[in-house]
Amino acid sequence: MWGILARLKVIHIILPVVALVLVGAWNIAQLRTISSLEKSTATLREKIEAAPVSGRLGGAAKASKSPIHWRQLAGEQNRRGIRR
Repeated sequence: MWGILARLKVIHIILPVVALVLVGAWNIAQLRTISSLEKSTATLREKIEAAPVSGRLGGAAKASKSPIHWRQLAGEQNRRGIRR
């Protein structure tokens, strides 16, 4: 009789232990993914900061010091056929 009770207790413990191991493995995988994404984000930010400002971005940065005439810009976009 004690053998049957011991088997039932082991069966009740096995499933939660398996679930705990699976959740632990999943958490470790998520932490590794987050770590690699943080490294790639840092690398991209360094590249962006090191990149020279030129082209349209440079012109837009200079133009931002003066007021923007929204109606004039909207009219130019409509003439070019650019719509939202």
